[in-house]
Amino acid sequence: MPETEPTLAFITDLRRELEDNQWSRARENWRKTETTLHHETEVERLSGDSTYHSPTANAKIQAMVDTIITSKPKITRNSTPTSTASQERDTLLCQMAKALFVVSEHKGMLPPFNQAAYNLATYGYTNLALRINMGHFPTKAFVGRGKKKFLEQREKDRMKEEPFWIECGHPSWVLLPPGETEPPFGLEIQVLKAYDIEREYGFMPRGAANAWADIEVVVYTSKNYWAVIVDKELIRVTGNDWLFVPFVQGFAGFGYPRMLSTGGESSAGNGYGFRAEDLALSLLDTAHDSLRDRDTLMTAMRRLAMRSAYQVEYVGRGEDPVDIAQQKAMGSIIQVGDINAIKPEDIPEASKTFMEALRIVDRDIDDATFVGVVQGERTPGVTTASQHLAQLGAARLRFGTAMGKLNQMAEILLSEVCRAIEIAGEPAVIGGVSIKPEDI
Repeated sequence: MPETEPTLAFITDLRRELEDNQWSRARENWRKTETTLHHETEVERLSGDSTYHSPTANAKIQAMVDTIITSKPKITRNSTPTSTASQERDTLLCQMAKALFVVSEHKGMLPPFNQAAYNLATYGYTNLALRINMGHFPTKAFVGRGKKKFLEQREKDRMKEEPFWIECGHPSWVLLPPGETEPPFGLEIQVLKAYDIEREYGFMPRGAANAWADIEVVVYTSKNYWAVIVDKELIRVTGNDWLFVPFVQGFAGFGYPRMLSTGGESSAGNGYGFRAEDLALSLLDTAHDSLRDRDTLMTAMRRLAMRSAYQVEYVGRGEDPVDIAQQKAMGSIIQVGDINAIKPEDIPEASKTFMEALRIVDRDIDDATFVGVVQGERTPGVTTASQHLAQLGAARLRFGTAMGKLNQMAEILLSEVCRAIEIAGEPAVIGGVSIKPEDI
């Protein structure tokens, strides 16, 4: 059935379905993870005590990110059959891919694949967007006088403005159907300043009190259409000249056991399909209770340490406690009637049970995530290098799916770049590397 032109009502209903049904419970899980990482978890403590928040959760996430990716995916291409011409083409395309990654790192606030690795560790899910500079590929051929000058100027502009780059942000910024790596449509939610909208779309939004006002923009993309909603008003609907959706998505794999245990039931509970809340699970998903317990124990430990450092002292009835406290603060020599009348508070030591509880909690956190060997720690009882390497290899197996997904998503985006160059029918210069349609 041919796709019909999207309307404001259609896009609004689609967004409601994705936010309120398909992704709502996954987002609840994400907020729980963010609460842990942002040190906002409530722990049991005595009134007046401050909470100790351990860096363990953030350290686990960062260790996974560092393991998944050092800078960017590896790119290789081998044509069959092999020939000198095909090998030269393979080399050129690999150079283009590397140039695209470098350009993407410079265009955004953070390197996109590092951000994607962080998303996979933190949320168990990420999406990537391919940006296309429409000015680099005019949709209509130049007609009229001055064509030579126009082409010369555009060639100069190509060296200044990149035609393609990759971006990655918070996974909730782009809404995609959860069951497909290459989705048939996508909704991107942006919040722009009013002056940005005026510069991009040529008008000042009606709801903008001033040029600095925040305005919501929703961009709908399918294989056939591209539509823009600004401040709840549909302002533009055009055909998608590129014939593909410039988004890809992937899951880290931590949720596969839960997905299998639910039998693949859909989010609505009325059939089979992928449930985002089962697939998009953080590395920390089963460690939240243990991480909270660790903060609780360390908060109690901190209380003992503070009581030991700032001991309360008891004085007899004949002494003035305020005067003695002031003199001690000043480092004075204090004269008292009976030295035995001043006694320090008895500070209890941390019991063996307390320390054992802390050890068990740390072990549970490792069981739920990975052992500390990934972070450079040596596990008690592991005494040889071969044991250490075996343990490290086993721990890194947890990240295999995430690493594979990143490379798969990079491969898809690179194929879309090639497809766009073929559709445009003209060369593109990416990071100084020129690619022609016949090179694809």
